[in-house]
Amino acid sequence: MNLICPGCAGRYSIDAYLADDAARRCIKLAAELPAPLADLALRYLTLFRPAQRALLWPRAYTLLSELVTAIQAGQIERHGRTWSAPVSAWHDALEDMLGKRDSLNLPLKGHGYLYEIIAGRANQVEAATEQKTERRRQTGKHRPAEPQTTKRSDPVAAREHLGKVMSKIRGASGE
Repeated sequence: MNLICPGCAGRYSIDAYLADDAARRCIKLAAELPAPLADLALRYLTLFRPAQRALLWPRAYTLLSELVTAIQAGQIERHGRTWSAPVSAWHDALEDMLGKRDSLNLPLKGHGYLYEIIAGRANQVEAATEQKTERRRQTGKHRPAEPQTTKRSDPVAAREHLGKVMSKIRGASGE
């Protein structure tokens, strides 16, 4: 059985992959990723391939290991903050990076740009949520509905209400 390397497009026997410890660990690690991310993550690794050379399996394993750890954590740390990073965020960010392949300065050195995309999108979601909360606060829609009572701005109704309360008090005290 022959496999095609997503990094260099070379054809290799599956035995060749399995004989290399780093290649075997890399394939095993990719299999631990959620289904929609495994293929994207392997294609993402091609962005780290040096020009005119192959990406070595030990380097691929290190990069993939860092990525899997962050994906499984469901969050990233960037600029002193922790950002939520669900599987959907990783999927979108990896697709975005692969779509921008031609405009990137390759080979990549680390995951910084990928993390920037995830943090930027998480920040946009956070900002939209905050704006929505602020609009609700300003319009008063965040408060529960007040029970129907006498309005303070209506002095006649307030006087009538006070009169009723006072007559109940007098009736109870026997005056």
